[in-house]
Amino acid sequence: MGWFVVDDRGMNQYTLGISHLVIDIWAIVITTIALKRILSVPVWFGLILSIIGIAVSLPLAIMFMRSPI
Repeated sequence: MGWFVVDDRGMNQYTLGISHLVIDIWAIVITTIALKRILSVPVWFGLILSIIGIAVSLPLAIMFMRSPI
């Protein structure tokens, strides 16, 4: 939806990549904090689980989502 709203006036592959990098780092931080508070998981293990979660979900997202271009 965002690609249709922006309409190619400032959104390119580099901007998209950088924005996803920031979002992924933020997701890792939030997931690690949640695992620490809710399940009392050590921070280092929460980081590993967060990264594994992204690594597992990325191929599934590639298979089932299509690019807006």
